[in-house]
Amino acid sequence: MDIALTIPEILARSAGISPDKPFSRWAGSEGESYTLGAIEAESRLLALALLESGVVREERVGVCGENRPRWGAAYLAIQRAGAIAVPIDALLKEREVGEIGRAAELRYIFASSRLEPVVRAAMPRARILSLDDSDSAFLSWARLLEKGRASTRSAQLEERQAQPDRLAVLIFTSGTTGRPKAVALSHRNIACNVNSVLEGGFSISSSDRMLSVLPAEPDRADRNLSKTVILRSVHTLHSKALAQLAMPEYPQNDLSSC
Repeated sequence: MDIALTIPEILARSAGISPDKPFSRWAGSEGESYTLGAIEAESRLLALALLESGVVREERVGVCGENRPRWGAAYLAIQRAGAIAVPIDALLKEREVGEIGRAAELRYIFASSRLEPVVRAAMPRARILSLDDSDSAFLSWARLLEKGRASTRSAQLEERQAQPDRLAVLIFTSGTTGRPKAVALSHRNIACNVNSVLEGGFSISSSDRMLSVLPAEPDRADRNLSKTVILRSVHTLHSKALAQLAMPEYPQNDLSSC
């Protein structure tokens, strides 16, 4: 079997093989957790809701929140909708959030209830998609799921299927020493890094668990991109988790396409 070269494809394959395996759990929270099958289904509903809300192909959509399962669901939904994810560090100040929002030209951003006031002040024109059930957001999490269930845009969602060389994510510096700068990564970049890590001598099995402690936006973790992609970037951690949770069945022995 060929390796998957897009993040939605990694997710779909892994969920198809092992739908009941855990994907992520919020430490200290009993209510927020996903299996592979559940994250695949919920990210699809969220992607449909994004289409219904007017998100266009390759639009940049932000996500700003604590390290939690719904952060991953939002991130995956953005890419599944054919858009580009823009992670924003939950520890940044209002000015820094605003700089990234303007640089990325964000019209939509997922944000937690705790961070919604900062995001609203930093980007007053952006539509906030709540990672919780905030009444003041443009759409709450529950309303997004309702919108996805009622959507008739399944065919359009399939047409938005990600391509390996399309952008998956823009990673911005905080802009503390100047204007924010972005590193652009394609689906192929991330998928090949995932498979390279799995082939690189790491002893990873389907029973392993990964603890995500660092902020979701990787610039604070490490300015060295190669280290960030492999070790610390949350988008890579999610993708890597998708691959490893389906181990040993997940194909990882052919990198000729990378």
